[in-house]
Amino acid sequence: LSWTDHAKWDEESWACEWHIESHSFPDAVRCSGTNRFIELEGGRTRVEILGDLKIEFRRQGLSSVLTEPLVRKIEQFMVRQITTNLTSVSSGLSRYLEEKNGGPR
Repeated sequence: LSWTDHAKWDEESWACEWHIESHSFPDAVRCSGTNRFIELEGGRTRVEILGDLKIEFRRQGLSSVLTEPLVRKIEQFMVRQITTNLTSVSSGLSRYLEEKNGGPR
């Protein structure tokens, strides 16, 4: 399973709106969200990741009776993959900022 991640950064609000374009069933999969960077005390930052995933095989002409169990499994799999990806990006960003600023705060 592969996808292309599109993102638009808004520096004023320190937020990034994103959507994922699935290479498999692009008309059936909708996934989008927002990452927000929230300044905390002590020079720390919290990353808040909110997203929505919707899979609709009915657009492909398939019966919901047949696809509902499959859709749940695909959604669970995709959420795990996307979560791993976003967590990895956040960890990489944290390491980069720590190195740039001389260590963790």
